[in-house]
Amino acid sequence: MTLYGDVLIVDDDPIVRAVLRGYFEALPVKSVQAAADGAAAANVVRTFSGSFDLIVTDLSMPDEDGIQLLRRLHDQGFRGDVVIASGRDVSIIETAQSLANGHSLKVRGCISKPLTKSKMDQVFLADNTSKTPVKQPDVFSADTLSRLYKEQGIVPYFQPKIAVRTGKIVGVEALVRGEHEEFGHLGAFPLITAARCHNMMGELTDIMARKALKQLSIWQGQGIALDLALNVDPAQLCELDLPDRLSKLVGEVGVRSSQIIVEVTEESFSSDILKVMDVLTRLRMKGFRTSSDDFGTGRSNIDTLESLPFTELKIDQSFVFKALTHSFADVAIQTVVKLAKVSGLDLVAEGVETQEQLQYLVDLKVNVVQGYLFARPMPAAEFEKWYRDNEGYAPARLFKTERISATLPFA
Repeated sequence: MTLYGDVLIVDDDPIVRAVLRGYFEALPVKSVQAAADGAAAANVVRTFSGSFDLIVTDLSMPDEDGIQLLRRLHDQGFRGDVVIASGRDVSIIETAQSLANGHSLKVRGCISKPLTKSKMDQVFLADNTSKTPVKQPDVFSADTLSRLYKEQGIVPYFQPKIAVRTGKIVGVEALVRGEHEEFGHLGAFPLITAARCHNMMGELTDIMARKALKQLSIWQGQGIALDLALNVDPAQLCELDLPDRLSKLVGEVGVRSSQIIVEVTEESFSSDILKVMDVLTRLRMKGFRTSSDDFGTGRSNIDTLESLPFTELKIDQSFVFKALTHSFADVAIQTVVKLAKVSGLDLVAEGVETQEQLQYLVDLKVNVVQGYLFARPMPAAEFEKWYRDNEGYAPARLFKTERISATLPFA
């Protein structure tokens, strides 16, 4: 079975090109091409009779560098995977990766030089043994999305939120998923992309809110007391009737508005700020809680934060992931923690994947955590079983490290 189709190596060092060529030729690939700089690579891509499945590129090249190549690949509509292999500083590599993501390129990973087989295996061989999924279109048509809406194809998944001081499961975040007869399971990205493209986000938000709130009511009737975090798209924050719609839904399903946390991203702050202030203030007046999601990743500043009635700050997973290895992420998180405490805001950290990250957040006295360390997002029935199996608490083994046990009374 072919691991990759056609591969293009872009590096000005002939030794590196030879190492990568030898590596790929030992794998089941269709062909391996090479170029010495970005301009030559772009020309190969443009004139190649087929289409490349993978491009591996250096950053520093004398004639045209890797950053310029990423820009060219975006302009040419390149659809394959990209791997950045460079000996430059980690911060430069990470910025290049962010730039590639911003160009809507599919970044498979990054490799720091010198190249080793283990480094290459980790990036190039990861996840290639899994079953190939059915190819999904770049953007679903409005008709496809409309059918998903009408045929109950939109499904909320729930990720648990854990109180750090007690280990208790105190809430869930509702995350949009879909089920389609042809394309199978759909993640959030294609659904949200299509909804934004076709101006159908309002309906998607309402469907998700209604289904998640109804499930919260069912759990409440079974004695499972939880808060529910709902994500609201930036465009919806300018809809002045949003507080009324959510308040009506809450009343219909029989839960309290104080159980609901409306999460908004910093992207929202670049919208009509007066409308955003209007909507958030009326949500608070109706008893809802409000959260600045992915705090620190967008355009917000302290003045903007101070002018908006938030009850919670949510530390973005990108900071949590880097906190133990990157001083900037560490300082950023500590700054957010201090800001939240001074402002009297609850503090939630998402993207917790290791016990070391959990320990770090415990030491900072973050209020609530969520992430794959505890559980992935899951359908309602699966979450309910997980909740009951753990008797309403995070698995105790996760808090059994010596330092956490010394800090938390329940551990």
